[in-house]
Amino acid sequence: MIPLHGKPWLKRALLSLGFSNNRVIEVTPNIPIEHGDMTISILPADHCNPLVCGAQTPCFSGNDWQRSIDSLAVFNCDGQKIINANDVMATESVPKVFKTIGDCDILLAAYGGAGPYPQCFPDVDDKEIQAKRLANKFIDVVASAAEVLKAKSVMPYAGQYFLGGSLTHLNPSRAVLSLEEAKRRLQTSGIRNVLTPRVFSGIEVSDLAVEWEHREQSIDELDRYLGRISKNKFPYEHMKKSWPSYQNDLEIAVDNLRRRYLAVPRTWSKEHSGASFVLKSQLGSAVFDFDQDTLRLEFNKEPRFSYCTTIQVDSRLLQMLVRRRRNYEGFTQAHWNQAEIGSHFMWQRSGPYLPNLHYLFNFLQTA
Repeated sequence: MIPLHGKPWLKRALLSLGFSNNRVIEVTPNIPIEHGDMTISILPADHCNPLVCGAQTPCFSGNDWQRSIDSLAVFNCDGQKIINANDVMATESVPKVFKTIGDCDILLAAYGGAGPYPQCFPDVDDKEIQAKRLANKFIDVVASAAEVLKAKSVMPYAGQYFLGGSLTHLNPSRAVLSLEEAKRRLQTSGIRNVLTPRVFSGIEVSDLAVEWEHREQSIDELDRYLGRISKNKFPYEHMKKSWPSYQNDLEIAVDNLRRRYLAVPRTWSKEHSGASFVLKSQLGSAVFDFDQDTLRLEFNKEPRFSYCTTIQVDSRLLQMLVRRRRNYEGFTQAHWNQAEIGSHFMWQRSGPYLPNLHYLFNFLQTA
């Protein structure tokens, strides 16, 4: 069950995974659905109630292709209101959505998120400090949401992950807190009842009794686990390193980028007239120069602009991201954003973070 979105990306993703049309149910946002003795409402993360914000358009004011596909669910049963917000916590407009819901009894919320910073930025010296700072921001967002919703209890979850295979060595500098640390920080912020059940255990909603409390892995257990997953291979690591049509494929893919870029209003600061991105792989460097008028692609040249982001990427992964299988009709066989948050790129940046240009690379595809 998913909300009806303006763009059917999420539905396409589910269908491409093998779900049939009759198993993917699209529902009108914020219209209650009766299921047994329970009422369920689903709200997209980038919409709000016109009565709250005074507009009849989505809260999200950016480009349509940047829309969030996340959503949250509100469950009402036996006088209890439970909100499963998961990772919509990272969506900028979600505080407005929360204001439309009102008070709740239990808030379930992700307290962390996968991402490349700081472990994939070699130039960041104080990675441990930066990682802790970013991880604490996630906790602060959950605490703020609990305050807006006047949540009586909070259950933080979906906050930990580990990198495996050739990326295992990056684990120590991820922006991740243990669940015990997250609980302590939430309690420090003033939330008295923080629920931390163990995986596959349950909570009795009537009195909030936790069946089995969460237990952190010991250092030895974690070392053994990381040792096992460090031997895994990613799908692209099984591919051949040759890519005869490399430059031609990128030329085709950049046409898709260029069309989207030219359709987007641009506001450059007085300090620069454009920005460059450089994709470095075993096949050389591909330089993307963005200015007011166009997007240029050149190979093995120096970037035109001092505002420059350099991304080191395995050429086999880049091939998966750029090329689609023949007659492929699903969401995507590989996705730039997933490779980014999965720590498969190494980054160097001169100048500010330019999110609109970063987002464009999700469309660097030949089809």
